[in-house]
Amino acid sequence: MPANPRELDQVYRDFEELVAHDPDRSQAHQEWLDTKAGGLLLTLESCIAALIAEAMRQAKEDYQRQLSQPRDVITVPPRQSRPEWVSFLLALTNLFVWVAGMVSGLLLGWQCSGSYLLGGMGFLIPFVLWLKLGGRWWGLLFPLTGIGLEAWLLYWVYIIQGGL
Repeated sequence: MPANPRELDQVYRDFEELVAHDPDRSQAHQEWLDTKAGGLLLTLESCIAALIAEAMRQAKEDYQRQLSQPRDVITVPPRQSRPEWVSFLLALTNLFVWVAGMVSGLLLGWQCSGSYLLGGMGFLIPFVLWLKLGGRWWGLLFPLTGIGLEAWLLYWVYIIQGGL
């Protein structure tokens, strides 16, 4: 039985040469040769099918053997969840910071320009940021900056300048 693909190719070439019609052959001899060549092809196909079946069986056994081997599994201890009231207070604090940022934006825009339109824009900018960034912890940088600027403005106007 040929072992590698080159030998199989050579057997197939020999088969093609044998089957090729030779004018010196009789019709009975040609039929006999075709029958024998067909049998050889069937035998070759059955050998290939047996090799494929054996390779599949071996691969399946290897896979089953790998699955049955014990493995080291790293387990992570379950994370301590916060009590419900802590989560509620954090969410409420986050919301209050954003609302304070919106109010400080309104007051800062109105106090610096004297226009209610710019005061409304000072409210809308933190509101839109809250809609887009409200769920992210670093989003609190925006309202806290507005609150800080408003506090600085009030300090400047009432403490340093001595009032309006």
